[in-house]
Amino acid sequence: MPELPEAETIARGLRGPVRGARILGVEVIHPDIVEGPPKGLREALVGCRVAAVSRRGKNLVLALVPGPAGAGSSPLKRKDRTNGPG
Repeated sequence: MPELPEAETIARGLRGPVRGARILGVEVIHPDIVEGPPKGLREALVGCRVAAVSRRGKNLVLALVPGPAGAGSSPLKRKDRTNGPG
């Protein structure tokens, strides 16, 4: 699968700069791929910290740790879709 090496390259490139970063805002560009209202996704993600970046197939996976509003909750996992370079 030609897309897998690209996905791994993107995941490796994001691991250093993104790990430990806090999500300050979310812009939903394609609301049709979000389950539920986009506002709910924003509320769930803002304030979370990125614990790890990995890949499942051609999808990037961000392991998130809840922020202050979600203190005491279990870690969240969300899929981040990207078109990659080109």
